[in-house]
This record gives sequence, C-alpha cells and structure tokens, in this order.
Amino acid sequence: MKIKELAKDIEYALLINASAVSGATGTARQLKGILGWIATNVTTGTGTGTEVLTESMLNDNLALIWAQGGKPQNVLVGQFNKRKISAFTTNTRDVSADEKKLTSAVDIYQSDFGTIAIRLHHELNTTAAGTLVVLGDMGLWKKAWLRPVKKDELARTGASRKFMIEAELTLESRAEAGSGKITELTTS
Repeated sequence: MKIKELAKDIEYALLINASAVSGATGTARQLKGILGWIATNVTTGTGTGTEVLTESMLNDNLALIWAQGGKPQNVLVGQFNKRKISAFTTNTRDVSADEKKLTSAVDIYQSDFGTIAIRLHHELNTTAAGTLVVLGDMGLWKKAWLRPVKKDELARTGASRKFMIEAELTLESRAEAGSGKITELTTS
C-alpha cells in the first residue's frame, strides 16, 4: 500500500510541481513538474479565473504548439473542463438504437493539428483545477532516476517488521515547447 502511495506522490510531483528546489540543509530537493516546465505555449484566461474553456481557446493553444514544431497528442484535464470539451458544438454524437445507448463524451478530438486524446486526470480536479495541459509527443518528457524505487527491510522490533521505501528522480524536459497549457479557467 505504501508503494502505491509513493507512486501517487510521484505522479503528483511529475505533473503539478511548479518549481524545482535544489535542496539545502534541512530542505529536501524537489523536482519541477510538467506544469512548471511549460513556459512557451501558455494560453491564459482573463486573469480572474472565471473564463470558460472554449473550442477556440483549445485550438489556439494547439496552433501555438504546432508553430513551435510540436505534435500535440494528449490533453490532461479535470472533470469540469472535460465536460466543457464534451459540450463543444462541432462534435458529433453516436446514438445506437439497437443498444439503446447515447454516447456524449468526447475522448478523441480530431483537430486541424492532429488527433488528440482527452484524458481525465484527478490532480487537475483539485490542485490545478483551472488548468488544462496539452502534451505533445510523450518522448519529450522522461523520468530520470537517480535511485529507482527500492524497498529495504529495517531492524525488527519484537514481532513487527519495518520497511523503508525510497526513490529519487526528476523530470527531464527534452523540448517543453512541444507541449502547452491553458490556465486561469473557471472550475464551476
């Protein structure tokens, strides 16, 4: 269970951490996540955090990424903005009369800049709820491990067993201009 908790912490850090900390006496090192790395292709709302995501805003950000040589492939989004993307008026709905099923979610968005997978992400619901992240080629981001995840058993105390789990890594950005983000969006 603790290894799963560590994996969630690593996922959070890889996406959300806004700035790196080099570390010092009494201060732990901290990696810079994707949101902290992306600086070139940033579309900002009105500055009040009340702007609603529109198809035009998404396409404008995709155009910025494309102009920098990126090939957008994924959009990470929280639940509120996922519903906004599903409500874009230019998309189509699939109604299967035989199955009595209506599909109104958009998981794949076909844009002028390629096919984009829309992926719901829990961390963008809470911590960075007003942010939408557009990722290009995933090969542009790499986890660089100093020490891979390792579990060591510590000295026993009576019948109890104690373990230490440790890992040390950072996020390597090979070309941050291949991705983008849209910030200051409303979440309600």
